[in-house]
Amino acid sequence: MLAEGPKSATVRAHAVEALNFQITWAVICLIGGTITCGFGFIVLWIVPLIFALIAGSKANSGEAYQYPASIRLIK
Repeated sequence: MLAEGPKSATVRAHAVEALNFQITWAVICLIGGTITCGFGFIVLWIVPLIFALIAGSKANSGEAYQYPASIRLIK
């Protein structure tokens, strides 16, 4: 986002969406990981990985993608 964001509005939009999603899920994983040990912790890390792969595929094909369960902290 820092390198190509000012040059391309599309890159910035994808980067902001991804950053908001990763921040949201990092907080969820930290809180949920301390509450649920073992299997629950693994599930909490697999869910954002799957959504990140889907978003990467959409971004590669030029489509806009909004992550589910993401709090918009950065605009």
